[in-house]
Amino acid sequence: MEPTIQGTSSSLIRPFEWLTNAASLKFLITQAVEQQYSSSRQEEKQGESSSHEQAPKELSALHVGAGSSVVGEYMVEALGFDLVVNLDKDEETLEQMKDRWLQRCRNKSENNPELPPVSSERLAFCPNDFAEKPFPYPSNRFDLILDKSTLDCTLCSDKAAACLLVQVYRCLKVGGCYLLISFHEYDFLAPLLENLPGANWDVQHSTMERQVEDLGIINQLNADHESDRQNNTKEEEGEPATELNPSANEKPPLNVFIIRKLPSPNSSEDEDDDPHTLDWDRVSAHVHKCNDAWFQQHQPLLTRQRTQALKEAFEHPLVLQQAYLELFTDAEREHLTYEHFLEDWAAYLEQRKGTIPKKQISYDDAFLFLQEMQ
Repeated sequence: MEPTIQGTSSSLIRPFEWLTNAASLKFLITQAVEQQYSSSRQEEKQGESSSHEQAPKELSALHVGAGSSVVGEYMVEALGFDLVVNLDKDEETLEQMKDRWLQRCRNKSENNPELPPVSSERLAFCPNDFAEKPFPYPSNRFDLILDKSTLDCTLCSDKAAACLLVQVYRCLKVGGCYLLISFHEYDFLAPLLENLPGANWDVQHSTMERQVEDLGIINQLNADHESDRQNNTKEEEGEPATELNPSANEKPPLNVFIIRKLPSPNSSEDEDDDPHTLDWDRVSAHVHKCNDAWFQQHQPLLTRQRTQALKEAFEHPLVLQQAYLELFTDAEREHLTYEHFLEDWAAYLEQRKGTIPKKQISYDDAFLFLQEMQ
């Protein structure tokens, strides 16, 4: 049974849009699903002589790391999705967003009795920590999986990033799209996604401007819909509705990846061979390799200046506490605690099988240690 939560919060949450707002995604989302079903309908019509209009497909979407975003509401109300699932590990936030949605549906029914009601069941809320357990949905389930920087947040952990990518691929329908909005560098993300082990998908790239919004409770979607209407003319002329306010131009653009899942080229008759399931170990190793390659090229730990500083600091071997202070900058120590450093040092010692001192670090080992950490 697919898990959902019951709204219990007594107060409504103030939504926040990370990276960009809901209306700015309209062009990308509609482009993704229209391409999917235009191709699907062409295949269905092959060999058919009837010219009657076919019923539209039902659209389903999964928004991973949804948090307090109202993109799901927008996709149901403005874009006509039949089901959108907001998935996040923060159950309290999901409860508050559930309450907000139920109240919104009630208000719309009371204030606009002449309009058909929006079923509250079209927007679901699923608490899930994908780093610990898989998405509670079957394979080949969703037409669209939306990711606004959730992958970005996992990339400091090979395990978490691999878990997310494996689950996204499994739950995405053949022909469906993984829409990734990211502030990470293209040179890092492109090889990560294009060469994902076992994945058969097409990766397309574009950019868009960033717009962070701390949205009000009552008027937020009204503002989105007004912005949407203002953009209609531009869309009819083929221009994406992603123009944002002038101040957004001061921020670096976001990378947008539209990743379409293709049919498996090696379909097997073995019922136990699931073409939607990727090998987690291979994906995790790939994430690690891409991380290492990018940081070694673009943000090397061992710059010429740093190597010289290490030579001076480690003129004589240093005890671990002092070595930790010399090895890492103040900013790096904010992310790598002394306890985590000791764990990494223990792993380094294990690889050397007792050939070096345990409680002191020489210059040679300091250099090799940083090289391996990179």
